[in-house]
Amino acid sequence: MKKYFIHFLCAAIPLLFAAGCGSKDIPDPEPEPDNTQDTTKVDPVVPPEEVIPTGNEKDMSMWISATINWHRLRNIANIRSFLDKIQGSGLNMVILEVKMMQGGTCYPSKILPQLITYNKTDHNFDYLQVFIDECRSRNMKIGAALTVLPTWDIGEDYKYKDSTFEDKYCQQLTKNGLQDIREDSSKFGFLNPVFPEVRSMVMDLCEEVVTNYDIDALVLDYCRWQDYYSDYSEASHKAFEEYLGESVEDFPSCVLSIDGSGEHYGPYWNQYLEFRSWVIKDYVREIRSRVKSIKPDVSLEYWAGSWANFSTGQNWASPSKNYWSSYWWASPDFYKTGFADQLDVFQNGAYVEKVLPENSSPYINFLSTGTYRLNGECKQYASFSDAGANYDVENFVYYGLKMTDGLMVFELCHTIGNAYWDEITQGIKRAKIDGYAFLPE
Repeated sequence: MKKYFIHFLCAAIPLLFAAGCGSKDIPDPEPEPDNTQDTTKVDPVVPPEEVIPTGNEKDMSMWISATINWHRLRNIANIRSFLDKIQGSGLNMVILEVKMMQGGTCYPSKILPQLITYNKTDHNFDYLQVFIDECRSRNMKIGAALTVLPTWDIGEDYKYKDSTFEDKYCQQLTKNGLQDIREDSSKFGFLNPVFPEVRSMVMDLCEEVVTNYDIDALVLDYCRWQDYYSDYSEASHKAFEEYLGESVEDFPSCVLSIDGSGEHYGPYWNQYLEFRSWVIKDYVREIRSRVKSIKPDVSLEYWAGSWANFSTGQNWASPSKNYWSSYWWASPDFYKTGFADQLDVFQNGAYVEKVLPENSSPYINFLSTGTYRLNGECKQYASFSDAGANYDVENFVYYGLKMTDGLMVFELCHTIGNAYWDEITQGIKRAKIDGYAFLPE
Protein backbone atom coordinates (compact mmCIF):
# COMPACT_ATOMS: atom_id res chain seq x y z
CA MET A 1 0.00 0.00 0.00
CA LYS A 2 1.50 3.29 -1.03
CA LYS A 3 0.66 6.39 1.00
CA TYR A 4 1.40 9.96 0.20
CA PHE A 5 3.82 11.56 2.61
CA ILE A 6 3.99 15.16 3.85
CA HIS A 7 7.46 16.01 5.11
CA PHE A 8 8.14 18.82 7.51
CA LEU A 9 11.51 20.26 8.39
CA CYS A 10 11.93 20.38 12.12
CA ALA A 11 14.75 21.60 14.28
CA ALA A 12 15.65 19.55 17.32
CA ILE A 13 16.66 21.54 20.38
CA PRO A 14 18.66 19.27 22.71
CA LEU A 15 18.38 19.58 26.45
CA LEU A 16 21.81 20.03 27.95
CA PHE A 17 22.47 18.58 31.34
CA ALA A 18 25.67 19.41 33.24
CA ALA A 19 26.89 17.30 36.11
CA GLY A 20 30.00 18.03 38.18
CA CYS A 21 31.92 15.97 40.65
CA GLY A 22 34.93 16.87 42.77
CA SER A 23 37.77 14.87 44.26
CA LYS A 24 39.09 15.08 47.77
CA ASP A 25 42.74 14.69 48.67
CA ILE A 26 41.91 13.70 52.25
CA PRO A 27 39.04 11.28 52.81
CA ASP A 28 36.26 12.28 55.18
CA PRO A 29 36.61 10.58 58.56
CA GLU A 30 34.19 7.83 59.49
CA PRO A 31 31.34 9.27 61.57
CA GLU A 32 31.22 8.38 65.21
CA PRO A 33 28.41 5.97 66.09
CA ASP A 34 25.34 7.62 67.61
CA ASN A 35 24.53 5.45 70.60
CA THR A 36 21.34 7.36 71.26
CA GLN A 37 19.67 6.10 68.06
CA ASP A 38 17.20 3.21 68.01
CA THR A 39 19.16 0.21 66.78
CA THR A 40 16.10 -1.89 65.96
CA LYS A 41 16.59 -3.47 62.54
CA VAL A 42 14.30 -1.96 59.92
CA ASP A 43 13.88 -3.33 56.40
CA PRO A 44 15.12 -0.83 53.81
CA VAL A 45 12.51 1.16 51.92
CA VAL A 46 12.38 0.00 48.31
CA PRO A 47 10.86 2.46 45.82
CA PRO A 48 7.79 0.94 44.20
CA GLU A 49 8.18 -0.10 40.58
CA GLU A 50 6.09 1.61 37.93
CA VAL A 51 2.73 -0.08 37.93
CA ILE A 52 1.11 -0.21 34.52
CA PRO A 53 -2.66 -0.36 34.86
CA THR A 54 -4.70 -2.89 32.95
CA GLY A 55 -8.11 -2.62 31.43
CA ASN A 56 -9.98 -2.51 28.15
CA GLU A 57 -7.20 -1.52 25.78
CA LYS A 58 -7.67 0.62 22.71
CA ASP A 59 -7.05 -1.01 19.34
CA MET A 60 -3.34 -0.74 18.53
CA SER A 61 -2.60 -2.30 15.16
CA MET A 62 0.20 -3.00 12.72
CA TRP A 63 -0.61 -2.70 9.01
CA ILE A 64 0.74 -5.56 6.90
CA SER A 65 1.00 -5.03 3.17
CA ALA A 66 0.63 -8.43 1.55
CA THR A 67 2.87 -7.88 -1.47
CA ILE A 68 5.62 -5.89 0.25
CA ASN A 69 5.93 -8.62 2.88
CA TRP A 70 5.18 -11.49 0.49
CA HIS A 71 8.56 -13.19 0.78
CA ARG A 72 8.99 -12.35 4.48
CA LEU A 73 5.67 -14.03 5.31
CA ARG A 74 6.04 -16.87 2.84
CA ASN A 75 5.14 -19.66 5.27
CA ILE A 76 3.17 -20.23 8.45
CA ALA A 77 6.27 -20.43 10.64
CA ASN A 78 7.34 -16.93 9.58
CA ILE A 79 3.83 -15.57 10.09
CA ARG A 80 3.84 -16.93 13.64
CA SER A 81 7.24 -15.46 14.35
CA PHE A 82 6.30 -11.95 13.22
CA LEU A 83 2.94 -12.05 14.98
CA ASP A 84 4.83 -12.88 18.17
CA LYS A 85 7.06 -9.89 17.50
CA ILE A 86 4.08 -7.60 16.88
CA GLN A 87 2.28 -8.73 20.01
CA GLY A 88 5.49 -8.57 22.03
CA SER A 89 5.85 -4.88 21.14
CA GLY A 90 2.53 -4.18 22.85
CA LEU A 91 0.27 -4.03 19.80
CA ASN A 92 -2.96 -6.04 19.95
CA MET A 93 -4.20 -6.09 16.36
CA VAL A 94 -3.04 -6.51 12.77
CA ILE A 95 -4.57 -5.12 9.61
CA LEU A 96 -3.82 -7.42 6.71
CA GLU A 97 -4.11 -6.27 3.11
CA VAL A 98 -6.27 -8.94 1.46
CA LYS A 99 -7.08 -7.27 -1.88
CA MET A 100 -3.93 -5.83 -3.39
CA MET A 101 -3.09 -2.96 -5.72
CA GLN A 102 -2.45 -5.54 -8.43
CA GLY A 103 -6.09 -6.61 -8.38
CA GLY A 104 -5.68 -10.06 -6.83
CA THR A 105 -6.62 -11.37 -3.40
CA CYS A 106 -4.60 -13.29 -0.81
CA TYR A 107 -7.41 -15.76 -0.16
CA PRO A 108 -9.49 -18.04 -2.44
CA SER A 109 -12.01 -15.66 -4.00
CA LYS A 110 -14.91 -16.14 -6.38
CA ILE A 111 -14.79 -12.45 -7.34
CA LEU A 112 -11.12 -11.84 -8.19
CA PRO A 113 -8.19 -14.19 -8.88
CA GLN A 114 -6.16 -15.32 -5.89
CA LEU A 115 -2.57 -14.13 -6.08
CA ILE A 116 -0.48 -17.22 -5.34
CA THR A 117 2.83 -16.52 -7.08
CA TYR A 118 4.45 -13.15 -6.58
CA ASN A 119 8.06 -12.01 -6.60
CA LYS A 120 9.13 -15.60 -7.39
CA THR A 121 7.54 -16.84 -4.16
CA ASP A 122 4.45 -19.03 -3.77
CA HIS A 123 1.76 -18.78 -1.12
CA ASN A 124 0.03 -22.13 -1.39
CA PHE A 125 -2.34 -21.53 1.49
CA ASP A 126 -5.24 -19.33 2.52
CA TYR A 127 -3.19 -16.36 3.71
CA LEU A 128 -6.11 -14.60 5.38
CA GLN A 129 -7.34 -17.68 7.25
CA VAL A 130 -3.86 -18.44 8.58
CA PHE A 131 -3.60 -14.93 9.97
CA ILE A 132 -7.04 -15.20 11.55
CA ASP A 133 -6.20 -18.52 13.21
CA GLU A 134 -2.88 -17.24 14.52
CA CYS A 135 -4.37 -13.97 15.77
CA ARG A 136 -7.16 -15.77 17.58
CA SER A 137 -4.66 -18.08 19.29
CA ARG A 138 -2.92 -14.95 20.62
CA ASN A 139 -6.14 -13.15 21.57
CA MET A 140 -5.35 -10.50 18.97
CA LYS A 141 -7.79 -8.71 16.68
CA ILE A 142 -7.53 -8.72 12.91
CA GLY A 143 -8.80 -6.37 10.23
CA ALA A 144 -8.98 -7.12 6.50
CA ALA A 145 -7.96 -4.22 4.25
CA LEU A 146 -9.11 -3.74 0.66
CA THR A 147 -7.40 -1.49 -1.87
CA VAL A 148 -10.82 -0.83 -3.27
CA LEU A 149 -10.48 0.67 -6.76
CA PRO A 150 -6.91 0.15 -8.09
CA THR A 151 -6.25 -3.11 -9.95
CA TRP A 152 -3.07 -2.17 -11.80
CA ASP A 153 0.05 -1.47 -9.76
CA ILE A 154 2.94 0.72 -10.86
CA GLY A 155 5.85 -1.17 -12.36
CA GLU A 156 4.66 -4.60 -11.27
CA ASP A 157 5.00 -7.71 -13.40
CA TYR A 158 1.64 -8.94 -12.20
CA LYS A 159 -1.18 -7.07 -13.91
CA TYR A 160 -4.82 -7.96 -13.43
CA LYS A 161 -6.56 -8.47 -16.74
CA ASP A 162 -10.25 -9.09 -17.20
CA SER A 163 -12.30 -8.22 -20.26
CA THR A 164 -15.14 -7.19 -17.93
CA PHE A 165 -13.10 -4.19 -16.79
CA GLU A 166 -10.85 -3.53 -19.77
CA ASP A 167 -12.79 -0.42 -20.83
CA LYS A 168 -13.67 0.71 -17.31
CA TYR A 169 -10.41 2.23 -16.12
CA CYS A 170 -10.26 5.94 -15.40
CA GLN A 171 -9.62 8.24 -18.34
CA GLN A 172 -7.52 11.15 -17.21
CA LEU A 173 -7.35 14.58 -18.75
CA THR A 174 -4.03 15.76 -20.17
CA LYS A 175 -3.02 18.65 -22.38
CA ASN A 176 -3.10 16.14 -25.25
CA GLY A 177 -6.61 14.92 -24.47
CA LEU A 178 -7.86 11.85 -22.64
CA GLN A 179 -5.46 9.10 -21.61
CA ASP A 180 -6.10 5.71 -20.04
CA ILE A 181 -4.67 5.94 -16.55
CA ARG A 182 -2.76 2.69 -17.08
CA GLU A 183 -0.64 4.46 -19.68
CA ASP A 184 0.70 6.82 -17.04
CA SER A 185 3.62 5.06 -15.36
CA SER A 186 3.43 7.40 -12.35
CA LYS A 187 -0.10 6.37 -11.34
CA PHE A 188 -2.06 3.38 -10.17
CA GLY A 189 -4.66 1.79 -12.40
CA PHE A 190 -7.90 3.00 -10.83
CA LEU A 191 -11.18 1.62 -12.05
CA ASN A 192 -13.86 4.24 -12.68
CA PRO A 193 -16.36 3.91 -9.81
CA VAL A 194 -19.31 5.22 -11.86
CA PHE A 195 -19.60 1.93 -13.77
CA PRO A 196 -22.20 -0.49 -12.34
CA GLU A 197 -19.88 -3.43 -13.03
CA VAL A 198 -17.14 -1.86 -10.91
CA ARG A 199 -19.53 -1.08 -8.11
CA SER A 200 -20.91 -4.61 -8.17
CA MET A 201 -17.42 -6.10 -7.96
CA VAL A 202 -16.52 -3.96 -4.97
CA MET A 203 -19.73 -4.74 -3.08
CA ASP A 204 -19.49 -8.46 -3.81
CA LEU A 205 -15.89 -8.48 -2.61
CA CYS A 206 -16.80 -6.80 0.68
CA GLU A 207 -19.63 -9.27 1.20
CA GLU A 208 -17.36 -12.21 0.42
CA VAL A 209 -14.71 -11.25 2.97
CA VAL A 210 -17.18 -10.44 5.74
CA THR A 211 -19.28 -13.55 5.11
CA ASN A 212 -16.47 -16.09 4.88
CA TYR A 213 -13.96 -14.83 7.43
CA ASP A 214 -14.03 -14.13 11.15
CA ILE A 215 -12.61 -10.60 11.05
CA ASP A 216 -13.01 -7.76 13.49
CA ALA A 217 -12.81 -4.94 10.96
CA LEU A 218 -13.12 -4.28 7.25
CA VAL A 219 -10.76 -1.46 6.28
CA LEU A 220 -11.23 0.55 3.08
CA ASP A 221 -8.12 1.90 1.42
CA TYR A 222 -7.92 3.70 -1.93
CA CYS A 223 -11.70 3.99 -1.94
CA ARG A 224 -11.35 7.15 -3.99
CA TRP A 225 -10.21 8.64 -7.29
CA GLN A 226 -6.52 8.88 -8.15
CA ASP A 227 -6.63 12.69 -8.45
CA TYR A 228 -8.71 15.43 -10.06
CA TYR A 229 -7.38 14.64 -13.56
CA SER A 230 -9.66 11.62 -13.71
CA ASP A 231 -12.23 10.71 -14.73
CA TYR A 232 -13.49 12.59 -17.80
CA SER A 233 -14.89 9.73 -19.83
CA GLU A 234 -18.32 9.79 -21.42
CA ALA A 235 -19.52 7.46 -18.66
CA SER A 236 -18.63 10.07 -16.03
CA HIS A 237 -20.15 12.81 -18.18
CA LYS A 238 -23.48 10.99 -18.21
CA ALA A 239 -23.30 10.19 -14.50
CA PHE A 240 -22.61 13.87 -13.80
CA GLU A 241 -25.67 14.92 -15.82
CA GLU A 242 -27.80 12.42 -13.90
CA TYR A 243 -26.46 13.79 -10.62
CA LEU A 244 -27.32 17.38 -11.60
CA GLY A 245 -30.55 16.52 -13.37
CA GLU A 246 -29.60 18.62 -16.38
CA SER A 247 -27.60 18.48 -19.60
CA VAL A 248 -23.95 19.55 -19.43
CA GLU A 249 -22.49 20.86 -22.67
CA ASP A 250 -18.85 21.27 -23.67
CA PHE A 251 -17.67 18.49 -21.38
CA PRO A 252 -14.98 18.26 -20.08
CA SER A 253 -13.86 21.84 -20.78
CA CYS A 254 -16.84 23.11 -18.81
CA VAL A 255 -15.13 21.46 -15.84
CA LEU A 256 -11.42 21.49 -16.62
CA SER A 257 -9.16 22.06 -19.60
CA ILE A 258 -5.39 21.86 -19.88
CA ASP A 259 -3.16 23.47 -22.48
CA GLY A 260 0.33 24.84 -22.78
CA SER A 261 -0.48 27.76 -20.52
CA GLY A 262 -1.77 25.62 -17.67
CA GLU A 263 -5.06 24.45 -16.19
CA HIS A 264 -8.36 26.27 -16.66
CA TYR A 265 -11.36 25.69 -14.40
CA GLY A 266 -14.76 25.90 -16.04
CA PRO A 267 -18.14 26.91 -14.62
CA TYR A 268 -18.90 23.35 -13.45
CA TRP A 269 -15.60 22.80 -11.63
CA ASN A 270 -16.95 23.05 -8.08
CA GLN A 271 -20.01 20.98 -8.86
CA TYR A 272 -17.92 18.29 -10.51
CA LEU A 273 -15.77 17.95 -7.38
CA GLU A 274 -18.97 17.66 -5.38
CA PHE A 275 -20.25 14.96 -7.74
CA ARG A 276 -17.06 12.93 -7.45
CA SER A 277 -17.23 13.06 -3.66
CA TRP A 278 -20.85 11.96 -3.76
CA VAL A 279 -19.84 8.90 -5.79
CA ILE A 280 -17.35 7.88 -3.10
CA LYS A 281 -19.77 8.62 -0.27
CA ASP A 282 -22.33 6.40 -1.95
CA TYR A 283 -19.80 3.56 -2.09
CA VAL A 284 -19.07 3.87 1.60
CA ARG A 285 -22.75 4.05 2.42
CA GLU A 286 -23.60 0.86 0.52
CA ILE A 287 -20.57 -1.01 1.83
CA ARG A 288 -21.66 -0.18 5.37
CA SER A 289 -25.19 -1.38 4.68
CA ARG A 290 -23.96 -4.70 3.30
CA VAL A 291 -21.39 -5.32 6.02
CA LYS A 292 -23.76 -4.56 8.85
CA SER A 293 -26.50 -6.72 7.36
CA ILE A 294 -24.13 -9.70 7.51
CA LYS A 295 -22.16 -9.08 10.69
CA PRO A 296 -23.22 -5.97 12.62
CA ASP A 297 -20.23 -6.20 14.96
CA VAL A 298 -17.63 -5.92 12.20
CA SER A 299 -16.12 -2.44 12.36
CA LEU A 300 -16.15 -0.48 9.09
CA GLU A 301 -12.96 1.56 8.90
CA TYR A 302 -11.48 3.94 6.35
CA TRP A 303 -7.91 5.14 5.90
CA ALA A 304 -7.09 8.52 4.38
CA GLY A 305 -4.41 11.15 4.65
CA SER A 306 -4.97 13.90 7.20
CA TRP A 307 -4.65 16.78 4.79
CA ALA A 308 -7.73 18.23 3.11
CA ASN A 309 -7.48 16.79 -0.37
CA PHE A 310 -10.31 17.71 -2.70
CA SER A 311 -8.62 16.02 -5.65
CA THR A 312 -9.39 12.45 -4.56
CA GLY A 313 -13.05 12.85 -3.68
CA GLN A 314 -12.73 11.40 -0.17
CA ASN A 315 -14.55 13.73 2.19
CA TRP A 316 -14.15 11.83 5.44
CA ALA A 317 -15.56 14.69 7.54
CA SER A 318 -18.96 14.85 9.19
CA PRO A 319 -21.81 15.93 6.89
CA SER A 320 -23.42 17.84 9.78
CA LYS A 321 -21.29 20.98 9.51
CA ASN A 322 -19.83 22.96 6.63
CA TYR A 323 -16.09 22.79 7.23
CA TRP A 324 -15.32 23.79 3.65
CA SER A 325 -17.04 27.15 3.17
CA SER A 326 -13.72 29.01 3.00
CA TYR A 327 -12.18 26.68 0.42
CA TRP A 328 -12.20 28.07 -3.11
CA TRP A 329 -12.90 24.71 -4.72
CA ALA A 330 -15.87 23.76 -2.52
CA SER A 331 -19.44 24.15 -3.70
CA PRO A 332 -22.04 25.30 -1.16
CA ASP A 333 -23.23 21.70 -0.75
CA PHE A 334 -19.84 19.98 -0.80
CA TYR A 335 -19.97 19.42 2.96
CA LYS A 336 -22.96 17.13 2.50
CA THR A 337 -20.67 14.61 0.78
CA GLY A 338 -18.98 13.87 4.12
CA PHE A 339 -19.27 10.24 5.20
CA ALA A 340 -17.95 10.15 8.78
CA ASP A 341 -21.43 9.14 9.90
CA GLN A 342 -21.13 5.96 7.81
CA LEU A 343 -17.90 4.81 9.52
CA ASP A 344 -17.10 3.16 12.80
CA VAL A 345 -13.47 4.28 12.61
CA PHE A 346 -11.54 6.83 10.60
CA GLN A 347 -7.83 6.02 10.45
CA ASN A 348 -6.22 9.43 10.25
CA GLY A 349 -2.99 9.19 8.26
CA ALA A 350 -0.93 11.85 10.04
CA TYR A 351 2.26 11.12 8.12
CA VAL A 352 5.10 13.36 9.25
CA GLU A 353 8.62 12.75 10.54
CA LYS A 354 8.64 14.33 13.99
CA VAL A 355 6.42 15.33 16.87
CA LEU A 356 7.40 18.90 17.65
CA PRO A 357 6.40 20.81 20.81
CA GLU A 358 2.66 20.52 21.24
CA ASN A 359 1.88 24.11 20.27
CA SER A 360 3.54 23.76 16.85
CA SER A 361 3.27 20.09 15.95
CA PRO A 362 1.87 19.13 12.53
CA TYR A 363 1.16 15.63 13.88
CA ILE A 364 -0.85 16.93 16.80
CA ASN A 365 -2.57 19.48 14.57
CA PHE A 366 -3.62 16.75 12.11
CA LEU A 367 -5.16 14.73 14.93
CA SER A 368 -6.87 17.78 16.46
CA THR A 369 -8.28 18.75 13.07
CA GLY A 370 -9.51 15.19 12.61
CA THR A 371 -11.37 15.33 15.91
CA TYR A 372 -12.94 18.64 14.88
CA ARG A 373 -14.03 17.54 11.41
CA LEU A 374 -15.31 14.12 12.44
CA ASN A 375 -17.58 15.88 14.94
CA GLY A 376 -18.06 12.74 17.04
CA GLU A 377 -19.66 10.82 14.15
CA CYS A 378 -17.13 7.97 14.44
CA LYS A 379 -13.97 7.02 16.28
CA GLN A 380 -10.62 8.35 15.16
CA TYR A 381 -7.42 6.27 15.20
CA ALA A 382 -4.05 7.93 14.84
CA SER A 383 -2.15 6.44 11.92
CA PHE A 384 1.53 7.13 11.36
CA SER A 385 4.33 5.90 9.14
CA ASP A 386 7.67 4.68 10.46
CA ALA A 387 9.28 4.63 7.02
CA GLY A 388 12.19 6.90 7.94
CA ALA A 389 15.27 6.00 9.93
CA ASN A 390 14.93 8.95 12.32
CA TYR A 391 11.19 9.21 12.80
CA ASP A 392 9.76 10.10 16.21
CA VAL A 393 7.97 6.79 16.66
CA GLU A 394 7.73 6.70 20.46
CA ASN A 395 5.99 10.08 20.52
CA PHE A 396 3.80 9.15 17.54
CA VAL A 397 2.52 6.24 19.60
CA TYR A 398 2.18 8.17 22.85
CA TYR A 399 0.40 11.23 21.48
CA GLY A 400 -1.67 9.12 19.11
CA LEU A 401 -3.06 7.12 22.04
CA LYS A 402 -3.39 10.27 24.14
CA MET A 403 -5.41 12.18 21.54
CA THR A 404 -7.46 9.51 19.72
CA ASP A 405 -9.39 6.29 20.19
CA GLY A 406 -6.73 3.96 18.82
CA LEU A 407 -3.58 3.52 16.79
CA MET A 408 -2.32 2.11 13.49
CA VAL A 409 1.36 1.71 12.64
CA PHE A 410 2.27 1.70 8.96
CA GLU A 411 3.96 -0.66 8.27
CA LEU A 412 5.54 -4.02 9.16
CA CYS A 413 8.42 -3.80 6.67
CA HIS A 414 9.33 -0.28 7.86
CA THR A 415 9.22 -1.33 11.51
CA ILE A 416 11.53 -4.22 10.79
CA GLY A 417 13.88 -2.27 8.54
CA ASN A 418 14.23 0.66 10.94
CA ALA A 419 14.17 -1.46 14.12
CA TYR A 420 11.38 0.53 15.78
CA TRP A 421 10.05 -2.24 18.01
CA ASP A 422 11.41 -0.73 21.24
CA GLU A 423 10.11 2.73 20.36
CA ILE A 424 6.62 1.32 19.82
CA THR A 425 6.81 -0.51 23.14
CA GLN A 426 8.00 2.57 25.03
CA GLY A 427 5.26 4.74 23.51
CA ILE A 428 2.60 2.25 24.54
CA LYS A 429 4.11 1.88 28.02
CA ARG A 430 4.04 5.65 28.57
CA ALA A 431 0.47 5.85 27.35
CA LYS A 432 -0.61 3.01 29.63
CA ILE A 433 1.05 4.54 32.68
CA ASP A 434 -0.81 7.78 31.97
CA GLY A 435 -4.04 5.88 31.29
CA TYR A 436 -4.26 6.95 27.64
CA ALA A 437 -4.13 3.46 26.14
CA PHE A 438 -7.43 2.40 27.66
CA LEU A 439 -10.98 3.03 26.61
CA PRO A 440 -13.03 5.24 28.93
CA GLU A 441 -15.23 3.38 31.36
